[in-house]
Amino acid sequence: MGFFTGLKQTLKAKFEYWLIKRIPKNSTQTLSGRNIFIFPSKFGFAYLFFVLLLFILGTNYQNNLIILLSYLLASVFMTAMLQSYRNLSNLTLSAKTNTLRGFAETSLDIPISLETNKERMAYQLFFQSKVVPSENIIKQNDFLSKETCLIPIKLEKRGLFSLPRLILQSYYGLGLFRCWTSVDLNISVLIYPKPERPPQINIDQLLSNNRDVNSDDLSNETLTIKSGADEFNELIPYKQGESLAKVAWKQVARGQGWYTKNYDSVENNTPNWLTLDALPKAPIEQQLRWLSYLIVELQKREQVFGLLLHTKTIAPDKGISHSHLCLKEIALYG
Repeated sequence: MGFFTGLKQTLKAKFEYWLIKRIPKNSTQTLSGRNIFIFPSKFGFAYLFFVLLLFILGTNYQNNLIILLSYLLASVFMTAMLQSYRNLSNLTLSAKTNTLRGFAETSLDIPISLETNKERMAYQLFFQSKVVPSENIIKQNDFLSKETCLIPIKLEKRGLFSLPRLILQSYYGLGLFRCWTSVDLNISVLIYPKPERPPQINIDQLLSNNRDVNSDDLSNETLTIKSGADEFNELIPYKQGESLAKVAWKQVARGQGWYTKNYDSVENNTPNWLTLDALPKAPIEQQLRWLSYLIVELQKREQVFGLLLHTKTIAPDKGISHSHLCLKEIALYG
């Protein structure tokens, strides 16, 4: 490691430590003189050099007109600085939610709310980090009052991750200054393993083979009857708006009144048990991707299933909340 590289990393670490103390994480941040930074842009430095050059030429040749022009340009420079600061001052940023979730190797939109009581100009929002691609910059138009920005990020690998600091910047005011802030809105992202179908495996056969993994857990699971269309049960009075396909037309023809045929069907609630041991031998990350696929598949089929890991067991259930609970466990597994 070179001297300058080490010096750069040391200064960066000290700046990050100072930034954490000065702007601690909070789900809502209001911009003020404490958390707004302003510095001349490249164009601003060139502009300042030109003003200084004019001033030197004016004093050297004792030309009051050139000196007056340099003073005028310097006043424009100072006015632009004040306008740049005013453009971001009192702007409130907040996270719409503190915990987001998504699948690995996909994109996720991070909702950021901005509130103001005056018009804002030409600002940009992005997360600056090696984990989150810095090219995901959202350039917003001018707005007044309240607006929600969706910042897309690329989810790389499974786990629970805290998003880096959000950068909001603006070159408003002739582009002479870069006015920006770096805030931590305390946003976490739970990344599930990417769903991948197990190759050369019959999914239905795999699921049926895993129904009786634990007989104790299945002791209370029985066949239940639900309203369906398999076996005739009884006639019930017809209600306005019901399907005419279920009307008992024979009774109608005999003058016995309008009735609807009610049917019962048998539903098997014996749960599927998802385990790592039932999957083909493969690296653990690959097996977790297969488990993720099976959870999503069972959710689509609205089937009851449980998750049996080496460290935790989730009781059989169904529904979106249950699926997210199982996906969370495999996302944090190990």
